[in-house]
Amino acid sequence: MGKTVTRELSEIIENIEAHSGAAFHRSAPREYAAKLGIETENIGSATLLSVRKSNSLYFNRVLGLGLASQTNMKQIEQIIDYYTGQKIKRFAIELSPLAKPNRIVNWLEQQGFHESEGTAKMYQDGSPIQNEKPDFRIKRVDATQASDWFAVMSTIFTQFRSRREWFEARFSLPQWHHYLAFDSDEPVAVAAMYLQDGAAHLTDAATLSGFRRRGIQKAMIHQRVLDGLELGCSWFTSETAAPKPRNPLISHRNLRRTGFEMAYVRGKYVWEA
Repeated sequence: MGKTVTRELSEIIENIEAHSGAAFHRSAPREYAAKLGIETENIGSATLLSVRKSNSLYFNRVLGLGLASQTNMKQIEQIIDYYTGQKIKRFAIELSPLAKPNRIVNWLEQQGFHESEGTAKMYQDGSPIQNEKPDFRIKRVDATQASDWFAVMSTIFTQFRSRREWFEARFSLPQWHHYLAFDSDEPVAVAAMYLQDGAAHLTDAATLSGFRRRGIQKAMIHQRVLDGLELGCSWFTSETAAPKPRNPLISHRNLRRTGFEMAYVRGKYVWEA
């Protein structure tokens, strides 16, 4: 865990992701949301994200448990009841190591959760960063280029190909900002950022395979931080897979090189029917 990370900073790190996830879920068009069973709920300080017609832990997960307020066994039981009531057979609780009380993990194990691979949570305190001028163009795009953005995104993350209507609806939300990088006039990389209450969550970063290792994502991080600073953000957060010895992660390295520090590895606890 980063030596300067307090419970209050962990709340900022976890809450901005929870806000972004809830906003994304709520952005789904009404008929589309009803068809897939897209919902959000709050129990205590936890934000519950759910999609009844999906087994993905990206869409079915709990964020912020035990941070703004301590949790208890009853809340954990309520969370299980929420997902089972929607006939969702698999979901995850993503748990900050600073969540309270300390025996949460024991309670989760008693309820049948098992630990899965965690996530490295990264943060930056809004310090200006230097970046070389890239040999490609980065543009913040609006709904008129939503289809171009999604085309790149779904080429890389093929599991999202059936979610076009949902992702494109997100472009209507003022808190969400979307970016394309161009090689000449060809879109080759995407990124996004969600802003709320002076914090920004950097997410959805991806580059087409033929254009990687050219510094595109490093420049996209730089651009989003600059834009966030202009919009009044004091904190920036993101996440990557947890780094392992002798297995360097490019996304983790890009964040470190643009001023981000690792706060901690957030635990992931999975419940399956």
